[in-house]
Amino acid sequence: MSATQLGAKVQAHQEGQGAGSNASCSSTMMRQKAHLEAARKRLEYVDQESTLVQKKAQLEANTTLEKAKLEKMTKELEAKRDVAVAEAELQAMEEVFDESDRETEVSSPSLTEQRTAKYIIEQSKHVNRQYEVHNSAPAVNNIDTQTVLLNEENMNEELPVHNSAPAVNNINTQTLLRNEEHMNEELPIPLTRKIASPVTSANQIVQQIHKEVIEQLPDTNNNRTLSLNYGQELSKFLMKKDLIISRLLKYDDRPENYLSWKDTFKCVMSEIDASPAEEIDLMIKWLGPDSSRQINSIKISNSGNPTIALSRAWNRLVLRYGCPEMIESALQKKLQAFPKITYKDKKKLFELSDVLSEIRSVKEKQEYAALLAYFDTSVGVNPTIVKLPINLQNKWRDRAVTYKRIHSVLYPPFTYFCDFINDMASTINDPGFIFESDTYVAPKNEDKPFKTRQFAVKKDKCFTRQT
Repeated sequence: MSATQLGAKVQAHQEGQGAGSNASCSSTMMRQKAHLEAARKRLEYVDQESTLVQKKAQLEANTTLEKAKLEKMTKELEAKRDVAVAEAELQAMEEVFDESDRETEVSSPSLTEQRTAKYIIEQSKHVNRQYEVHNSAPAVNNIDTQTVLLNEENMNEELPVHNSAPAVNNINTQTLLRNEEHMNEELPIPLTRKIASPVTSANQIVQQIHKEVIEQLPDTNNNRTLSLNYGQELSKFLMKKDLIISRLLKYDDRPENYLSWKDTFKCVMSEIDASPAEEIDLMIKWLGPDSSRQINSIKISNSGNPTIALSRAWNRLVLRYGCPEMIESALQKKLQAFPKITYKDKKKLFELSDVLSEIRSVKEKQEYAALLAYFDTSVGVNPTIVKLPINLQNKWRDRAVTYKRIHSVLYPPFTYFCDFINDMASTINDPGFIFESDTYVAPKNEDKPFKTRQFAVKKDKCFTRQT
């Protein structure tokens, strides 16, 4: 219903009811209904507009790719053209030498000269066509790339391979002039060349045509540079896209790893500028078994509203895995399960430093700061101090007492303790200060094999006394 019809109905309703409070309420209600209908219509077209924007971006990417392909083909054709022109010039010079040796007059250019001139003209026409294609970007998708390849094959078939100087054929001058006029009509760039004499040498004809074509061709250096930049940007875009997607990791449904996974996922979605529908699909793909099942259920229950589904999905993940109490409990268990460190296991100090850095990172977030504030006291730090060797416990005691005296606080902050563990891990494991006593291994006691002594025994006869 249009706004005009709606206004007419409102006016008719007001006239029927008369002036008063009832007419005012009815008019307000009708306006609210009109706003509601307009909002619903806008919501219906939101998905269609996003789809059109995606198609437009894809079309622009395809256009850039086609430009890069056409630029590559143009360069290949230019290189082949240069080779063919050089061969034609060499062939023409050989013909000139043969003509001077035989001292014969040629009434018209040879068949090779005609083919050479025709090839150069066709090349110039092809370059002009490429130039027009690059200037009209929307028409790139409608170009059949096989046509250029077929033209190239036809030109290669028309150009013969000369192993020796061909015989000079006598051609009618009128036929040559008609061919020249026909070629000039097909050429989009006007050529003002005229044959001064039917006995002009092939080398002069080739040089003249080559010079005029080069002078009259448009300057495409800027276009080539622009197309090359487009190709480089496209390749960089594709490589960056693959690199960004490879940064995503599978979530293991563990609360202590939720914040790290969420930060990485949000950063990747921001870089690729994903829509709500794309983001929720990628979320389902990279979540764990239990979490992906829940998010998939939310997506199904909110089909047609990807924005609402995405908001509810993040709320569900926060309730199930990102709750402050769950993360604090998981980090506390992880710290309690860490084994006691001995001097032989001094490399485990790096692992302990990583665990403490993880707690420090979570503690710096505003929503978790109050719950993890006990790590700024001895109650939160002493259980970790007990796991250190005796010498490190004494060092921490000395540093903590010095810090308390200098700053007049009850206990050093948790960040100071994290820096201390990291400093000790780097110092103790420094390979430049591993002395002989650290690497000395006591020799094993090797018992000598027991040797039995040999005894010589002589048996004597025994006599018994008889009574």
